[in-house]
Amino acid sequence: MTISDGILRTTDRDPTDRSNWAVDIFFNSLADDSATRAVGIILSGLGTDGARELTKYCHLVN
Repeated sequence: MTISDGILRTTDRDPTDRSNWAVDIFFNSLADDSATRAVGIILSGLGTDGARELTKYCHLVN
């Protein structure tokens, strides 16, 4: 799932890929699309699921 031009888009995941980076991919696209208008909240996750992408863009917040 990604966001582009303010539109939420879904795509099928490659069934042969055992890794699931859905949260990372979504937060990365959200930051690229919405920059300083975006808010990211992680309620739960496994390992660094999503956290790495959020910290990448925290410098955009004043």
